[in-house]
Amino acid sequence: MEIDPVEVMKSTQTFAILGASANESSYGFKLVKNLCDVGYNIFPVNPKYETIYGIKCYKSLDEIPSKIQNIVFALSPSNSLKLLNQINIDKSCYVWFPPECWNEELLETAKSKELRIIVDHCPIGTYLKLNYLKQHKEEK
Repeated sequence: MEIDPVEVMKSTQTFAILGASANESSYGFKLVKNLCDVGYNIFPVNPKYETIYGIKCYKSLDEIPSKIQNIVFALSPSNSLKLLNQINIDKSCYVWFPPECWNEELLETAKSKELRIIVDHCPIGTYLKLNYLKQHKEEK
């Protein structure tokens, strides 16, 4: 069954960002900043940083003290594949592989682990679509 990313954004609040970065020009930073700014509860994950955008950064998923509903792989496909093979992901989580952050091998590995995957959708763009749909529904 195909997962609707807009419904996921509507019904969940927590995101772990694997590959979060303090580099303001990086995709990993933009995910943290933009999702935080619109009200989502963000958990940056990168062993290189103490904080990102003023938010505590975790060295691994295992360190996060809250239940995570979404995990976003903001890494190259090869780094995502290495990480996916090293970590255990709760099967109730939605696992996002945004554009340019996945390949077929990564996708097949995620499917073999029976994960709830969202492929080729960016959470930022999906939020913008959700917001657009809400505004147009209210106008009717």
